[in-house]
Amino acid sequence: AVVTDHEGYFVLNLEPRTPLHLEDMWHEVNVELLDAPIPNQPGITATAQVLVPPPDAEYGIISDIDDTIIHTSAYSSLAMSRTVFLNNHRTRLPFAGVAEFYKSLQLGRNGKRNNPFFYVSSSPWNMYDLLHDFLDLNQIPPGPLLLRDFGLLQNKFLGAGHMSHKFKEIQNILLTYPELKFVLIGDSGQEDPNIYREVVKNFPNRILAIYIRDVQLPEREKIAFAVSEDLKNHQVPLLIVDNTVEAAEHAAQTGLIFRETIPAIENEKDKDKGTTPGKEESTPV
Repeated sequence: AVVTDHEGYFVLNLEPRTPLHLEDMWHEVNVELLDAPIPNQPGITATAQVLVPPPDAEYGIISDIDDTIIHTSAYSSLAMSRTVFLNNHRTRLPFAGVAEFYKSLQLGRNGKRNNPFFYVSSSPWNMYDLLHDFLDLNQIPPGPLLLRDFGLLQNKFLGAGHMSHKFKEIQNILLTYPELKFVLIGDSGQEDPNIYREVVKNFPNRILAIYIRDVQLPEREKIAFAVSEDLKNHQVPLLIVDNTVEAAEHAAQTGLIFRETIPAIENEKDKDKGTTPGKEESTPV
């Protein structure tokens, strides 16, 4: 049994009683609320999904969300607030080609589609449902969503701890799966280049490539290019890209994905303009 914090979140270390089917990536875990909030109420149960990377996974992918998968203007508090509060998972669309590129990374070179994804974001935990539904609606590979706990308390202030939160979560992933190498994906709008540089320096020979989406902010772009030059000394390529296809081209050249998947990534641009059933154009704000 575990105890949640005051917001209902908990951490559970699992030790399976029976051997897992290691060829499966996702496993179901049944959970039950033991101390019901209402006396004599039947036990409240739920089914959780737990990710266990298969032994033959080629590599893992750690991706940011805001301004990496979806346009949110996270570098501007006002613009981001408008995007977050005036849209939902149906009115927000991914950057062109993201879904197909991520599927290609999940597929890898062995064709088994078993490379695990992890999403690390500074978005608050109360955005979980929206982000989960957004990934599902847009057919972006699922993965654990590692979000941030903050509020109005001094130690949870909105603008504090962005870099430390993301580095800590990425560090935990790499320590949990020591045999797995990773691809890192982020954007130039905040601290992703600096965070990823620290990851490379602290975990040598664990990072295969880094892709940074350029959000067209000159000062942030300079920082990203400086980090890219620095990482050449560590033999880790950091590419600053204007679009998803540029990242896919490099991934194909370095053997991370099949080159044959690139046309699908290019063709997906039409889907990402809201022209397919189940998607809607976002409302300008």
